[in-house]
Amino acid sequence: MKQLDSLAYFFSGFTVAALMLVFLILPHHINHSIWKDYRVLALPADTPLESVLQTIKKAGIRGAASELSLTERFSFLETHHYSGFLPFTDITHYTQWFTNQNKSVQYIYIPYKSFWKHIKLYVLLRRAHIPFFLEYTSSFSLIQLFGCLILFIYILFKVSKKIVFAALGFPFLLFSHAAHGSLPMTAALLALFSITYWLKALGKETNILSEQLKKRIQNNHFMFILPLAALFFAMLSGIMICILFLLAILLSAITTFLVYRFLQLYESTKDSENRHHFNILVMHPDSWKYFWNTKDTCKITVLTAVLLFLTAFMPLLFSFNRLPDRIKTLSIPTPSQTGKTPFTDDGFFKACLQHTETDLPDLTNYIEDRWYTAALPYMNINKPFTPVSKNAVITLSVFQQQEKGILKPTEQNLYTFNTDFILHTLKNESVAILPLEQMLLSQNGFLTAKHQNIQLYVLNKVVTWLLACTALFFPCILIIIAKRQ
Repeated sequence: MKQLDSLAYFFSGFTVAALMLVFLILPHHINHSIWKDYRVLALPADTPLESVLQTIKKAGIRGAASELSLTERFSFLETHHYSGFLPFTDITHYTQWFTNQNKSVQYIYIPYKSFWKHIKLYVLLRRAHIPFFLEYTSSFSLIQLFGCLILFIYILFKVSKKIVFAALGFPFLLFSHAAHGSLPMTAALLALFSITYWLKALGKETNILSEQLKKRIQNNHFMFILPLAALFFAMLSGIMICILFLLAILLSAITTFLVYRFLQLYESTKDSENRHHFNILVMHPDSWKYFWNTKDTCKITVLTAVLLFLTAFMPLLFSFNRLPDRIKTLSIPTPSQTGKTPFTDDGFFKACLQHTETDLPDLTNYIEDRWYTAALPYMNINKPFTPVSKNAVITLSVFQQQEKGILKPTEQNLYTFNTDFILHTLKNESVAILPLEQMLLSQNGFLTAKHQNIQLYVLNKVVTWLLACTALFFPCILIIIAKRQ
């Protein structure tokens, strides 16, 4: 039996550590930005870009990629003179980086410099009354953590079973930190409130009889309603948020099991030292009716109601999605492959083979444009065009006069299409003035991209607000019940 107990403790401890890592790692995969070190700013198509770019500069951000950078991209290469002769990148196709498929939304790609600059940009856009969608800056939500932490600390000072509450409630702090949105925060607050209600309902194990415990559970339906309500709000937030909430419940149960066993061991040791002392405890027979009418429980209920009320207004006041309600999804250029291909000649041709008809122009197209631009002065227009190939060579025919006035041609290799040419092209100063290419270069490898639909919210803003407001029903009812008692 001791071996089984030891194995159970080891397995429980291992599971707790694994779940902690999940809550630290999983949010980076759920809430990661579309492009590494960049954030997407979406605007209605009729929004003047010049004023928005000025606002971005006021926030201290430089190097934003917008449709206005098209001139720099194509005038520098001068591809418009030779578009019928060589397969240069099509300007219309390139423009799709900066608009959705039905031309109703335009995109700007903003370098992510710091958290405070990103927040400053958000504030400036709000002041300018510009409708926008701005990608969130962090994988975690500090505001939600702060709100739940207020309730957690206050309850911790008011309940008698502080260690048990800390073990039960801490996983839901992790959940509030990892899940974005008002509905997940509502679920976390209700979970902390449910834990407090259960601890108050069950009382101390040493002063409650089994019959009284059974009667208390039977006559307090909120002991089941509150946890189910918390789970309901987590389910409304989406599949991944619901999975995180279930993992928080599992972590809470296992952590509480370990703490409970430790406290049992501590109390048994303490009882053996004081086995000659007796404490006679008396409980009121109707105590199951009056456990939630104390001053502390009423304060906890009021604080929970206030935080739920503030949570309900979060989407309306601090949302990063200020677009009109008719825009429910965005078709944003997104990396279409999971792995990155290195900046080598083999990587170049591998990336070219992965291209599909729906893919947008990327760094492979830019490198091809640079190759064709370098080759133009030395190409024979009377010969058929040869596509880019590995170790392709651009040569210059030089004629030297030999004896008797005979001209003898010699070939000089000017450029060779290999890894050195690719790296030289990507490190050239000309790339520094091309914001979109700079963004693709910062991904540390060739990436193909295409438009993918991204849902802005699971539920409508007004529906989310109404649902969050309904959570106020539970603490309000408990306040009314407490006043009557």
